[in-house]
Amino acid sequence: EILETVGIFSFGLLYSSKLMTISDALTDVNLPVFSKTYSEDLNKFIKLFKRNFNKIYVLILFCAVGATFFSKDILHFAVGNKYDSSLPIIPILVFSFALYSYINLLKSSVFIPSSRLFEMSISYTIMLTFTVIPYFLLKGIAPEIIVMSYSMLIGVFCSFISMLLIIKHKLGFFVLEKTVVILTI
Repeated sequence: EILETVGIFSFGLLYSSKLMTISDALTDVNLPVFSKTYSEDLNKFIKLFKRNFNKIYVLILFCAVGATFFSKDILHFAVGNKYDSSLPIIPILVFSFALYSYINLLKSSVFIPSSRLFEMSISYTIMLTFTVIPYFLLKGIAPEIIVMSYSMLIGVFCSFISMLLIIKHKLGFFVLEKTVVILTI
């Protein structure tokens, strides 16, 4: 039973983690561009970053919704119905990885260029803390695979919110535009 649970969870992670491809590719480009722009002109940096981030945010959100909506069809096409038991956790994990993609972009586009490594480590500590604590609090209430999935989502959500608040407090701008927030809701 435990090996089956690990296999189902691993498959859900594998499927969901493909969303990271977008942010991984963009971080390689963003880091040098935003580092240079940040050191030269803060206002130009903020405009460039917000324009870039909002486009990427919508793209990742669109891909996450698509990956969730079509997950059953994609799984059946790729591997048949062998991993159907991973379908309930896929939406949770997809949105966990979507949020982690945003964190990855904020790290390489804002935190590293602005030399806010201490603040970045705080947000990662928040992610770890708010993944582990909910897991142990909710363990036994629902199947462990569901609890772990939701714990990941809670941890990454708290980390993302902390990064947004740190940027607002330390750099003086809010990352998400009102239209993007409305689109997300």
